Amino acid sequence: MRPSRVAAAAVAAINKLPPANRAAAVNPWQWSSQGGPDADDETNFLTNFQTSVHDAWTAKHPMHATKKYWEDLGANVTVNVTVSKVANAAAKSADQHMLVNANKVPVGFVGGDADVHRAKGKTGPTDNIMTVTSEDVVPRKDGLLEAEVSFQPGKGLLTPASVGTVWRLAKQMPNPKAGTNIEIAGLTVKVEGKDDQQRKDRFDAVLDHLKQGGGMDPSRVTFVDGGTGDKGHITVGDGKAQTVVAHESGHMFGLDDEYTGKGAYAPGKTTEHSKLAASQGMAGAMHAKSDSIMSEGSKVRPQHYTTFLDALKFVTGMNEWDIGAKQVVQPPSGAGDFPTPAPSSNGGTAVA
Repeated sequence: MRPSRVAAAAVAAINKLPPANRAAAVNPWQWSSQGGPDADDETNFLTNFQTSVHDAWTAKHPMHATKKYWEDLGANVTVNVTVSKVANAAAKSADQHMLVNANKVPVGFVGGDADVHRAKGKTGPTDNIMTVTSEDVVPRKDGLLEAEVSFQPGKGLLTPASVGTVWRLAKQMPNPKAGTNIEIAGLTVKVEGKDDQQRKDRFDAVLDHLKQGGGMDPSRVTFVDGGTGDKGHITVGDGKAQTVVAHESGHMFGLDDEYTGKGAYAPGKTTEHSKLAASQGMAGAMHAKSDSIMSEGSKVRPQHYTTFLDALKFVTGMNEWDIGAKQVVQPPSGAGDFPTPAPSSNGGTAVA
């Protein structure tokens, strides 16, 4: 297997060290079974993988039948994760849904490659291959949903560098398009200043640059008083850090990325699951910086259950299902004062 970019970079850096120092530098990049220093690292990886994926995706959005008189029929998603170590790819069982290639990195390392793909020519549900690092089973430490800004001392203005920070955020977080009915992440801006008026002026400056940078609707931005000082802190959505293996598992469930990039990943572009979600009443999924699990956060929103909902319709042979809790049953018509049926010719009773 071709080494990941992070491993290749580590190899290059270690090879530049004096020969006597190289063995010690390599050691943190080895699993304990290979002589690495972190006891129980393989067991911890498997346990944390199992817990992270199960907890992220299980029972986030109930489903209910919409068929008349069936409204109290419901279903919940439970993602059962069974993991085991195999010697190599050939040892993977035919009924196992995914092979995970885990690259060992030092504890606390930030970075590395992660993806889910299928080998060339493979298309089945058990052909998934995930590549991650040993740190991808714990919440990320790179603060993707957090940004620090500074204000010019004594003024209600952002520093030039912070203007750039705010503009970049605005460009990555386009407003929802017409017809969107799914939740779109907003921003919380914690602002410092010498008094209430200066904090208000500084918040207004942030709003102004969000509007200039991407036209962000002010209703998506919440102010928080940060006390005295010249700093500001911006949080996207709920700010909760993502666990990479939970995000990558979303691809195994049939979902596309929602974070931003170039080309088809440009802010505002539709995702590969946008049409399916819209067909199920969840319109507006797009590429954007967000606290959504398929973007840069951990929140599983209703549109992320779209493939589960589609599967439920398939296995039950019934399309009358929707996201949401069970509903009150619409009862049949009550008994009325109707004429008694006349006896049939054979002496029996006719039943309407």
